[in-house]
Amino acid sequence: MEKVAIPAKNQKYPEKPITVIVPYNAGGGLDLTARSLEKLAIKHLGQPLTIINKPGSAGALGWNEVAAAPTDGYTIGATASELLLLSLYGSGKYNYITALSPLAQVTAVPPLLAVQADQPWQTLNDLIEYARKHPGQLKFGNVGTGSFPHILCEMLNHDAEIDIEQVPFSGGGGDNTRIIRWSYSAYFC
Repeated sequence: MEKVAIPAKNQKYPEKPITVIVPYNAGGGLDLTARSLEKLAIKHLGQPLTIINKPGSAGALGWNEVAAAPTDGYTIGATASELLLLSLYGSGKYNYITALSPLAQVTAVPPLLAVQADQPWQTLNDLIEYARKHPGQLKFGNVGTGSFPHILCEMLNHDAEIDIEQVPFSGGGGDNTRIIRWSYSAYFC
């Protein structure tokens, strides 16, 4: 069942505010993206967007709400690539790939590995060699267990045969202060 309905010909849309479910904490990248669209909605749609954060279970709590909403186009979801991972975890009530329909790609954000400038490595290969010589001493932050950055770090651990400790947070918003304080070796985002 599609979750975005197309209004009948000559029917005005939207006639009321549109709710956007962000399945992560406020202050993270996806939340900031949704809120930037919120500022443009009145001008371009004539109706406001109402942003609601529903974090939990790697996004499944928010996506369950989107999938259960009426198919009238007034409840939409914002997502990142983690939506595709939910079927692997079995944490959602729905098969999101068939229960939801894509509406638009708003941004494209490639993964990034951020490190302090004064670390003893300048390249990824340098970091891997350092991790091999210092097993278990590196700590990488990420936005949360089950997130795409978490999976990337686990893939790096596996493929490079290294042991980097994961430091999952409860969403991207709190990571900004941790980056400023650099309470870990690097950050996958």
